[in-house]
Amino acid sequence: MCLSGGRYGLILTSVTALLVGCIIFFNDVNIQIRMREVKLFLQRSNRSDNSIDHIGLVMKYRLHKDMYENRISNDELNIAEVRVNSILGGLERENSISTVKYRYASVPVAYMINFIRCLIGMPPLREPDEVPETAGIDTAYYFERNRLYHRAIEEYQKILKEGVADRTLKAGVLLHQGYCYSILGDYEDAKRLYIRVIKDFGDINVAVTAALLLRYIEGFRSEIERVVKNEKDSIEKGEKLYKLIAYRESIDVLNRVEKTVPRSEKAHIEYIRGRTFEELGDTGRAVDIYQDIVMDDTSSRYAREANMRIFIVGGLSAENMKVRELAMKNSVMLNDAAFGKLVEESERFASGDKDGALFTPESVKLPHDEGENAQILAREKKISMMISKVEEKITGGDTPVKSTVQPPAKRGVKIYTIDGNIFTGTLVSESGSSVTVRTPFGDITIEKSRISRRIRL
Repeated sequence: MCLSGGRYGLILTSVTALLVGCIIFFNDVNIQIRMREVKLFLQRSNRSDNSIDHIGLVMKYRLHKDMYENRISNDELNIAEVRVNSILGGLERENSISTVKYRYASVPVAYMINFIRCLIGMPPLREPDEVPETAGIDTAYYFERNRLYHRAIEEYQKILKEGVADRTLKAGVLLHQGYCYSILGDYEDAKRLYIRVIKDFGDINVAVTAALLLRYIEGFRSEIERVVKNEKDSIEKGEKLYKLIAYRESIDVLNRVEKTVPRSEKAHIEYIRGRTFEELGDTGRAVDIYQDIVMDDTSSRYAREANMRIFIVGGLSAENMKVRELAMKNSVMLNDAAFGKLVEESERFASGDKDGALFTPESVKLPHDEGENAQILAREKKISMMISKVEEKITGGDTPVKSTVQPPAKRGVKIYTIDGNIFTGTLVSESGSSVTVRTPFGDITIEKSRISRRIRL
C-alpha cells in the first residue's frame, strides 16, 4: 500500500513538474513571439518616419560643403564619417527581424494562442513576417551605404516598378534614388526626382529633406560650373571639384595636370584621386592608391591621411575585413599616434563586430559566379601581400618599429541580443565568433551572430 502511494506521489509530482515546465515554455515562446511582433511594429514606425535613413544623405552634402569652405579638417571629417557609417550600419541590423530562439516551436504555440484568443472572442495573432516593401529597401540601402550606387539605383527602380502602397515609403525611395544619381554626377535626374518628391509628397517630412538636398545640389552645381569655367587646371582645382562632389570632373583635371607637377606634389594628386574613386564606389582601386602613398613615403602627411581612409574603407560591410588589418599594420609602420583616436571612435560607435564585420541584410544578393569568386580571392591575396610587405618593412630594419598607437582602454559594454536579452559588464575577451563579458553573475560568452547592438559604456 505504501509502495503504491509512493509511486502515485512520484507520478503526480512528475506530471506536475512536466505541466509547470510546459507552461513556462509556452509562456517563454509567447513572449518571444510578442517581442518579435513589437519589433516589427517599431520597424514599420521607423520606416514610416524615415528620418534616420536620410541622415547619411544630408550629412554627405553638409560635410563636403564644410570641406569646401575649410570649416572642417580631414581628421574631423574622418571621425564624422565613422560615426555616420556606424549609425547607419547599426540601423540596418536593428531593422532585421529574425526568430532564432524557438524558431520551430513558435508555430504550434501561435496556433494554440490563437485558439485561446478565439474562445475568449479576441482577434487572432498573426505570425509577423517581413514586410515585402521593406525587404527590397533594406537591400537598396545596403548598396547605397557601400557606395554601390548603380546597383542601388537598380534596386530602387525595381521597388517602384513593383509598386509601393505607403506614400512615405515611396517618397523615401525616390529621395534615395535621386541622391544616388547626384553622387554619380547625373544632376538632371537627381533634380527631377527631388522636385517630384516636393510636389507629390509635400504633406510629409520627406519633402523637407528633398528641398534641402535640392538646394545643396543647385548650390554645388553653380559653384562647379564657376570653377570649371574660370579656373586654370591645377591640383587645387581638382581638389575643389572633389570637395564639390564633382568626382569625374576632378579626375579629368588631375589626369591633365599630373605630368606637369613636381614629384613632391604626386602624393597630393594620388590622395585626391583615391578619394574620388572611393566615393564612386571603386574601393579596391582606392585602397591600392592609398597603399602606394603609404609605402612610397612613410613620413608624408598624405601617408597618414591615406591610411585613415584605408581604415574607413575597411569598415564598409561590402569590403574585405583584411583591409582594416592592413590599416592597423600601416599605423605601426607610420608610428601614427592619431590613428588610435579614429580606432577608438570607431569602436565607441560600433554596432557590429569589433573588426568591422557589419550587418548584411539576408535579402542582399551579391554575385558569386566563378569569375567573380576568382576576383574576390585575388583581391584577398593582394591585400595579404600588402600586409606582408608592411610587416617586412616594420621588422626588416636594424631597429624594429614600435607603435605609439595605444589600443582603446577596456570599458564597460552593454550588449543587446536578437532574442531580447541585455548583458551589461566588462569586455573580457573577444574572438572572431564570440565575446565574453564579465557581469555581476559571472562571465558570459555570447555568440556574435546573436548580437544586435553593442554599446561601449
